[in-house]
Amino acid sequence: MSERTDILTPVGRLVQGDLFAGSSTGYGGKALTDKNNNPRTEWYVGLAIPKTDPEWPALWAKIQAAAAAGFPGGQSQLPTFSWKVVDGDAPEHANKEGAAGHYILRMSSGFAPQVYTAGGAAKIVDPAAVKRGDYIRVYGSVAPNGDMQKPGVFINVNMAELVGYGDAIQSGPDGAVIFGASQAALPPGASQTPTAGTPLATGPAATPPAGPAAPGQMVGGPGTTFPNPPGAATPPAGTAAPGVTPAPDFLGTQAATPTPPAGPVMLPAAQYTYEQYKAANWSDEQLRAQGLMQ
Repeated sequence: MSERTDILTPVGRLVQGDLFAGSSTGYGGKALTDKNNNPRTEWYVGLAIPKTDPEWPALWAKIQAAAAAGFPGGQSQLPTFSWKVVDGDAPEHANKEGAAGHYILRMSSGFAPQVYTAGGAAKIVDPAAVKRGDYIRVYGSVAPNGDMQKPGVFINVNMAELVGYGDAIQSGPDGAVIFGASQAALPPGASQTPTAGTPLATGPAATPPAGPAAPGQMVGGPGTTFPNPPGAATPPAGTAAPGVTPAPDFLGTQAATPTPPAGPVMLPAAQYTYEQYKAANWSDEQLRAQGLMQ
């Protein structure tokens, strides 16, 4: 008989798996199936618990008791018994982040675990709210697997509590380790600075950096209305706001000949100021050739 024993783990670090994303494939990319050969999804969590945690001995005793009860013939004493507990100091695991000095519980479930904030105050539904590397407690169960050919235990994850945040653990190799080990040679024709035609920003529409508007640049866009500040009087009709030069027809006077703007003049096709293009190493010749400046 395989009785289930409920467990509440000490606080550990989520070092493997995901609380929200299940997998439909197992080792070697083989599709997971149930006993009727139907496709199934499994949620897996690797929880690293410090070996020095004072709560660990009691949890380990529960796992051992469940194994002994399920295999009264002493199968749990076999070296091949599957405990679903990994020694993080073993040579094959010690170099993995968060493993050394820990026991790692390999927990799984056929259903998505329920995830809560500290103290169980609220349920967490955003998958981005808990990442690999954060600290959690897990409520689950341990039960013998009932397989006399491959005896072991299952450690199931039912609920998890987000206790604290930790540094993210990235899956796969680190880019700094892979590319930082040697410097790539710059091929002929390549430049380490943006060239003409290189976008200054990514996205559907580049937004220039915040700051004062350049001469001739409209602040707020066409049709933008700026109300008077609270408590400010509305200027009477026919008067100009301070610092603003009214149009000649507004004043009813003859317009003076406009003074040509000093310096380069950007054309309507330009999305940025002259200074921004220069900061990106564009030359005047390139700007004119692209129809951005007259």
